[in-house]
Amino acid sequence: MTTIHASASLVLVDVVVTEHDNAVHGLDRSHFRLFEDGHEVPITYFDERNAKAQSSAVLVKTTPLPPHVYSNEPLYPDAPAVNVLLLDTLNTAPADQMFMRQQALKYLKTTPAGTQMAIFALGTRLQLLQGFTWDTSTLEAAIQSPAAGVHPTVALDLDKDATLNQGVVNMIGGQSGGGSTQTITASMQQFLTHVSESEAETESFNADERQQLTLDGMQQIARYLSSLPGRKNLIWFSDSFPMSLLPTEGTSLAKFMSMRNYSERVQSTADMLSAVHVAVYPVYAAGVEVLALSNAKNKPNIHLSRSGMGGPDRTNPTQDDSDFLTRTADAHATMERVAEQTGGEAFLNTNALAEAVAKAVENGSSYYSIGYVPQQEPKGSFHSLKVAVDGGHYQLEYRHGFYVDAAGSTAGPATATFDPMQEALLHGAPPSTQVLFWARVLSEGDPELAGHVPQGPSGAMVKELKGPTREVAVDMKINAATLLFESMEKDRRHDRLEWMLVGYDAEGRRVNYTGGNFDETLGPKDFERAMENGMVLHAALTMPATGGSVRLVVHDLNSNRVGAIEVPVRAAGKS
Repeated sequence: MTTIHASASLVLVDVVVTEHDNAVHGLDRSHFRLFEDGHEVPITYFDERNAKAQSSAVLVKTTPLPPHVYSNEPLYPDAPAVNVLLLDTLNTAPADQMFMRQQALKYLKTTPAGTQMAIFALGTRLQLLQGFTWDTSTLEAAIQSPAAGVHPTVALDLDKDATLNQGVVNMIGGQSGGGSTQTITASMQQFLTHVSESEAETESFNADERQQLTLDGMQQIARYLSSLPGRKNLIWFSDSFPMSLLPTEGTSLAKFMSMRNYSERVQSTADMLSAVHVAVYPVYAAGVEVLALSNAKNKPNIHLSRSGMGGPDRTNPTQDDSDFLTRTADAHATMERVAEQTGGEAFLNTNALAEAVAKAVENGSSYYSIGYVPQQEPKGSFHSLKVAVDGGHYQLEYRHGFYVDAAGSTAGPATATFDPMQEALLHGAPPSTQVLFWARVLSEGDPELAGHVPQGPSGAMVKELKGPTREVAVDMKINAATLLFESMEKDRRHDRLEWMLVGYDAEGRRVNYTGGNFDETLGPKDFERAMENGMVLHAALTMPATGGSVRLVVHDLNSNRVGAIEVPVRAAGKS
């Protein structure tokens, strides 16, 4: 059951309402009924977020910027939600990895303008391939990068078991006179048992390791997105999740018991995603599948006979199909469970994966946010939630409950207090556009810096940098109209800013940072010039010569508004 560890008095629930798989728009508060623990509660907050209405208000692009000049000026209005695409190569067979990449690229060809998306890849570790951007060409490049390429998945290599078993088959055949039907000796029976148990132990280890890596990756994504306000849609391309609640036929109890029971951690991971407003939309990367013997990528296993008569039983079609159906059912059940608990939807048994992504983005960005104030707040207890919508036969997706923490707080994640600087400094996060600015970013060696290379090294972590480095010069012009000036006597105006530059290497690791404060009182003429020409500051940061990115952040302390953008820093010698 989904849980929200709340932290304020208002509980918010996002509700996606669909009819015949299409988002339903235009409902008002009177259509909704909300129940806590079976008792109806009055709805005190109501808001509709409509993706189609938002996308129709696309802004006109500004004048193209000169080379090496960047701006956080928005090209599109704020979207109802941001979207994360997760390419799960850890739990996806190589053939399906190619298919999911093709389908993801197909979706990007038709992405509505203004759709913000980030891309992660999950292998033996989680990688951020591309931070949030509207630029589909940048997203396409990320999907086509080597990091997102096809990776062999040892745990899902269906040829592996067949190869191992075939080797044993050949060895047995050689020792039993070329495969003649002879009774297997006690020592050979012991050997077969040992091989089978070793194989089961290896398979169990692989599944157990994938469970840990998958859940760790999901929790990392939850932590990454926790500093971003509002709804986040996580679109998860995967073949499977290695968790079974019961042993399948032909699986020894010892093998099943050797795998950790991860059902509680799956629950806690779903709770963690839900608590930070992440709705999961699993997309089954294998598409529509057929039974194992009809599918070339599912090789039939070679089962060793322990009947004491003859050699191995080379095929067992019935068992193969049974195992295949069980694995598929387990994968589907887990995906549906995580989707339901986080307020998303699972897309299974379809080859139209691009269309599934489009539907997830559209429905996940068209929702109703409803809220209420609980009458009682018993500490440490769980409260179930139920939503009903009158006026049609609608399908609803929403979170189904929350916990009241030990302090007695009960709010949903949308009411949590977010630190604007924490969000703004996050590598790959969406641009912050409350404070607008333009920045020229030049690296040491650029002809435009001739005679003006900043004196380095610069930055708080410069002593920790390894290998060759170079200086990066930043000239910023802040739009003073987006700042809040305090009025003072004699028509003077006062403002307080803090700014930071944070450098990340090509792997997304923070490698250096610098910052400062801007506290100034302006007379009437200076204020007029600032409003017309902007407020200027200059800074420098030492970065690895191998390149990376620098995140530029301006925080207006008077209004608590933030502007931020991340710009690339190319490796030395690259234009």
